[in-house]
Amino acid sequence: MGDAVMAFFGGKNINTFNAIIDGINCSSVINAFYQTIIIPKLGYEDTTNEGIRIGLDYGSKDSVHWSSYGYPGANEVTATGFNIDVASKLQNSAGKNNIMIGQKLKEHIDFPDELLSIKKVKRDGQEIEEPYIKPNYTDVKGNSINYKKYLLNWKDFLFTTNIGQLERTKLTDKNISPIRVSAELYESFNGIKICDYQPSSNVNPKSKWLKFTARIPCIPQLPATIEFKVENHGIEASKQSNFGNHYKAYNINSEKNMYTHWETLSYHGFHYMIVTVKNQRGIQFQTNFGVFIE
Repeated sequence: MGDAVMAFFGGKNINTFNAIIDGINCSSVINAFYQTIIIPKLGYEDTTNEGIRIGLDYGSKDSVHWSSYGYPGANEVTATGFNIDVASKLQNSAGKNNIMIGQKLKEHIDFPDELLSIKKVKRDGQEIEEPYIKPNYTDVKGNSINYKKYLLNWKDFLFTTNIGQLERTKLTDKNISPIRVSAELYESFNGIKICDYQPSSNVNPKSKWLKFTARIPCIPQLPATIEFKVENHGIEASKQSNFGNHYKAYNINSEKNMYTHWETLSYHGFHYMIVTVKNQRGIQFQTNFGVFIE
């Protein structure tokens, strides 16, 4: 569409949450690939004129109209709707090497505020927030809709994926090495295994269980502990004391470098399992494992 590409995620038989997660992962990986691979390969000292912008929003099946135009077999499929138009405006507003998401997307999966920020613009020598889509839409009565937009902190999001465990140093100047953490989805505690679960990859049903397995790169100076900390976000978790956050620590054995921990899935939204290895010198290894819950 002009000098931009519009991609659609989802389908009749695809969970809407998973479609959104695919879009967020795809956008974040594109940005990471561009900044860590493409820009260095170009060899430009000045990259102020180089960059990509991505806009991402969610439209339900009732708010998007799909049509097919042209000769059968050589036709194109076109989507029309409010959120389709908003996605292009989000892309235009994102700024170089940024990703901007819309209000409907944030609300549908209850995406955490800590991974989002409000765009700021300079006006009359001052920096002010620009929280809504511009130009501002109006309803049939002429009232402003005030559709919200958010900048995605995509590097922080990628830390919760496998990329954060494998390519962390390329995305941050933090010197804490990651731990390899994997997870398996179960029907119940020690029950029937459903599947493996990759971090921040798709949505999980409530009331199921995740079995986490952490592999320490090397045994730190003892005594040391490995801590599994649950950090919840979202509306449902906010109704609990301290968001339902909790942790459990295990003493590290000099002859053992693999540890497991079980957690039940309770609240809709995006949450972290933060695995940390500590000793008297402080944090030695740490990984944020992202978990989406339906």
